[in-house]
Amino acid sequence: MKFRNESTRRRFLRDLGLGAGAGLLHPIAGRLVGEAIGAPGAPQKRLLLFSVYMMEPLNYVPSGIEPDTRDEVLPTPVTQWPAMFDRLSPFHARMAFVDGMRNHIATHQHRAGTSALSCVNPTDDRPERMGPAGGPTIDQVIAREIGRGRPHRSVLWGITGDAIRGERRISSGVFAAGREQNLSHFTHAGEMMDSLFPDPETGGPAPAPFRPLRDRLVEDLGRLRQRLAPEERIALERYEAAIVEFDERQTALAALSCTTPPPVPTSARENHRRAEDHLVSMMSQSALALQCGLTNVVAVTVGTSSSHNNHMIPYAEVEARYAQAGVSGAMGFYGHGASPGDPRAMTTRRLWHETHFREISRLLRSLEQTREADGSTAADHTLVAYVSGNAKTNAGHHANKLKNNEYWPGFVIAGAETAITGGSRYLKFRSHGRGSGGPRNLSDFYRTLALGLGANPGAFGQGLPESQGRIEALIA
Repeated sequence: MKFRNESTRRRFLRDLGLGAGAGLLHPIAGRLVGEAIGAPGAPQKRLLLFSVYMMEPLNYVPSGIEPDTRDEVLPTPVTQWPAMFDRLSPFHARMAFVDGMRNHIATHQHRAGTSALSCVNPTDDRPERMGPAGGPTIDQVIAREIGRGRPHRSVLWGITGDAIRGERRISSGVFAAGREQNLSHFTHAGEMMDSLFPDPETGGPAPAPFRPLRDRLVEDLGRLRQRLAPEERIALERYEAAIVEFDERQTALAALSCTTPPPVPTSARENHRRAEDHLVSMMSQSALALQCGLTNVVAVTVGTSSSHNNHMIPYAEVEARYAQAGVSGAMGFYGHGASPGDPRAMTTRRLWHETHFREISRLLRSLEQTREADGSTAADHTLVAYVSGNAKTNAGHHANKLKNNEYWPGFVIAGAETAITGGSRYLKFRSHGRGSGGPRNLSDFYRTLALGLGANPGAFGQGLPESQGRIEALIA
């Protein structure tokens, strides 16, 4: 029966004769046909992984918990998250924050490269230089299982200061498929658009200004609609609505060229606005790719540059707030360095994270509108992880400062149908020194993410110092 159903699915898709829009519509059509013939398949698990330049405890530690404590804190219910998480308020009940983990890698100052997501040193033992990976990053470990059968096993992208200025389009050194197998990621919204949503008439870059995706797919959408029963047409209309929403957002960002890097900005404000446009566009592309089944894994890195002042990318809200206050250089010294005790620096960094959280919230709301065959939503099967890519350091102002000068924080937003439990909780592990608790390797956090999505992490993290396999408090 399974073979017959699969044959029916393949025959339908072949006879449907989708044209240039087949790349995007095949995953949708395949699912709808499966439902029609009584073989819908299990809802797909999805992962959105963010790795960012740094996080500071003064911004994220809930009130009542000393940010520099070395003692283990049991999973503590949080009644009021710090202001940094306000834009994620609809998802607070699904959040769990884990702090104080260790990552035993070589000393670095600005970026951990692949080591932030693989928990092992690059083969040249220099994380800061983003050298050849020492092992696979967790996004690829998870994608090997939940990304099977998707047009893109994973979609990888990031934003850096030099890429925004048009100096480069593709970057490597943060994601890796295995030892010395570093993977490139998109650093420009137009480059990402050309790859994920190429113009169906040319098979190449879409013309500028942005040509709505629905206009490119209208014939294929009509052909598919005619072959579906009324109930499947309703499901198709939901996908079509997602495409229309995507088009509206991309049209609003039409100043971004889809074929060439934009010219060098003439003002700081223009540079800030364009940086945020890239973020908005690439997050919108990610949402549609997850909704329509182009991929089940999206991994993002912000602050990937090895250039000294290009880690914290300028966003419009930060620039506007400081311009009103008459403060210049807010994204310079306050963004990259400065003491964590400086409230201006902490405000700059909080607003920086909040810009990401606004787009993460928007993506999750989009997934909440995508229904699965069992009545659940795509968001129910999605896990969001947000981690620091920079922690251990021997250089003053580059540290995420605690008394022990070492910690790796991260948090999750767990869909109801994942095996991860959020519960609006905060968990802190002791890094070293006094206290009854013990340290945990960052790899345990990553292994738990994999298990929560039903993926076998294999040998990832095994044998590393202080690794215990998984964090039980996060498993439902």
